[in-house]
Amino acid sequence: SLNAFEPDARPIPPPVKRPGEAEVAALHGPCHTSAPPSPFAVRRAPRMKYVPALDGLRAVAILGVLVFHALPGTLPGGFTGVDVFFVLSGYLIASVILFDLRDGSFTLREFYLRRIQRLLPNAVVTVLCTVALAVVVLLPSSVAPVAEHGLWTLFNLSNIYIWRNFGDYWQDVAAAAPLLHTWSLAVEEQFYLLLPITLLLLARRRWTTTLSVVAGLATASYFLALHGTAAD
Repeated sequence: SLNAFEPDARPIPPPVKRPGEAEVAALHGPCHTSAPPSPFAVRRAPRMKYVPALDGLRAVAILGVLVFHALPGTLPGGFTGVDVFFVLSGYLIASVILFDLRDGSFTLREFYLRRIQRLLPNAVVTVLCTVALAVVVLLPSSVAPVAEHGLWTLFNLSNIYIWRNFGDYWQDVAAAAPLLHTWSLAVEEQFYLLLPITLLLLARRRWTTTLSVVAGLATASYFLALHGTAAD
């Protein structure tokens, strides 16, 4: 047909006018467009919720220990505050590690650096001040054991030093050691050393394997405690 070569007689529809930013702002308010996130942007990991009650209970436990040392007759069982403090600190640090493991942000390097930055400066100041006072107050023959104990303390082995040299925390000879109280810091640091490695190794294991390992460690700890206190 010749009509196929003739211009189309149908009217051409007008071009569709898209609403501009002014029209959109008039209808829906100002339009804010944001650029896509940069691949180099630092992702903020969610933080674990802070529980003030835990710190409160730990403070009460420490007060019990202080009262026991200052006024033994007032609170004879105040030394159990050390056990309470250990349990609460263990729960807290384990919760932090497990939270970071689930989030995928846990690293041994960062964990150990945090512990060192938090505890080592105070330990260094305590040891230096104690040794300095020992030089002034004690006889020269008594200063060397204090300095040696200080070195063991800085390497988080004070409890081992007390066990090897005094035999028992409650012995009369141990009461004269100026750094006797650092045994608890050593136990805490040894716990911080082993716990993250254990949790990291168990993080990708089946729950039955994890339960078996935890039960085995708890049983071994219990019998070691019985063996260590058998003489008492």
